[in-house]
Amino acid sequence: MTGDRPRIALTPGEPAGIGPDLVAALAMQPSAVERVVVGDGAMLAARAATLGLDLQPYAFDPAAAPRAQGPGEIALDAVSAAAPVQAGRLDPRNGRYVVDTLARALGGCLDGRFAGLVTAPVHKG
Repeated sequence: MTGDRPRIALTPGEPAGIGPDLVAALAMQPSAVERVVVGDGAMLAARAATLGLDLQPYAFDPAAAPRAQGPGEIALDAVSAAAPVQAGRLDPRNGRYVVDTLARALGGCLDGRFAGLVTAPVHKG
């Protein structure tokens, strides 16, 4: 991990569930810790817009020093969903996406990019 400020990885969990909404809502709070969402940026932007939230993602750069974030700011380590996401409608094709986000975030914890990992709810089916 570079710099004095830590980075925390966030995974939005099941894309059709409450997790993307929680991540977008969390991003509205300023943070001294850099929060990095490992997930699908278009899906997060669509969910934030549905909620009337002004999400301001920027590309995650692991080589840059971690930074504080203002309201709406969130770093994005992009992983694309396998299928279109509709809130409340599970699509089994996105199961691999959920696993991929967790694996990338965990890898970042193991190699020092992230100081920790927070996951939103994951559908176990």
